[in-house]
Amino acid sequence: MILPLLERPITLGIFFINGLFILFGVALIALGTFGIIDSANESELTGSALYTSGLYMLIFFGLIILFLAVGGNVAAEKENRCLLVTYCVVICITIFFLFISGTMVLAFKDSLGQGAKQLMVSSLRNQYGRYKIITDAWNATQSRLRCCGVEDLGWQVYNDSWWDVFVNTDIYERNTKLSRSSPFYKFVPASCCVTVIDGITGWSTNRYLDLHRCMTWQYGPPSFPSGPHNDAIYYAGCFNRLRDYVNQYGKAMGYCAGLGRHATSWIEVAKKNQTHKGRSNICKCYLLNILVTACGRTCESYKINSLLGFLTTSMPLNAFGINTLPAGVQKLFQSNEK
Repeated sequence: MILPLLERPITLGIFFINGLFILFGVALIALGTFGIIDSANESELTGSALYTSGLYMLIFFGLIILFLAVGGNVAAEKENRCLLVTYCVVICITIFFLFISGTMVLAFKDSLGQGAKQLMVSSLRNQYGRYKIITDAWNATQSRLRCCGVEDLGWQVYNDSWWDVFVNTDIYERNTKLSRSSPFYKFVPASCCVTVIDGITGWSTNRYLDLHRCMTWQYGPPSFPSGPHNDAIYYAGCFNRLRDYVNQYGKAMGYCAGLGRHATSWIEVAKKNQTHKGRSNICKCYLLNILVTACGRTCESYKINSLLGFLTTSMPLNAFGINTLPAGVQKLFQSNEK
């Protein structure tokens, strides 16, 4: 005879955990999908397939976790011990591989250093204006991130570039550039120019503040790295803006990593309590772990399993965006490292 659901604390606990896993899986799918759609142009600039591969893996494992959570609910409803054990093992293995894909995304954040900066400079000087895919990627990045060039105040990167030679060719003398003092000389492309912000939506419009002043001004930026302020051109470089953009995904992955670790610890604690203390303590275990996350308190008797602990102790905490996690989850990570 099957008891009412309210009289089955183990089933209730597993339903609750599976509900979190369903939300976790949906969040991973949404994060990966948005990242792929929103970062297509940025991956062209940095030349790294690692970031995109990690996002595809996030979507894949998000789908797996989603289906496993549904299967776990079925196993809990039937109270089949074999199915429940299989479910716990498979969920732990899936989260292990999820950490691998998350690490790939986060590793890209740390690899966005000098090598990526040199690659961006090279693509801007030698390929921008020459190949459509690179040109579109740079235009989208500079417009959306509101930046220009690679470094801050780095408008000079366009000087003598392929784009510069092509755009500023003298139409009357073939193979000759216009003089930089010419009023028709363009120092930067239009994507470096400030666009008007819609006062209602806060989004950029297609109207430029002053396109002519942005591209051709002779008395300061972009003709010179200093001088009178030119409010029609972006001063920030795209390297720092792009790094901040990627860091946003690092923070999101930090939250996902903390949730995945914490949810796995609940499964481990539930198995231990079922073996040593009986069913009555399992609900207490679940509630205590919820309070750990909500109130920022630690529980030294609840250790993360050794497999996931190895992953985080093998690399610095900031690789997981740990500085952005709630205090309770951050303390769990730190106590596990000790």
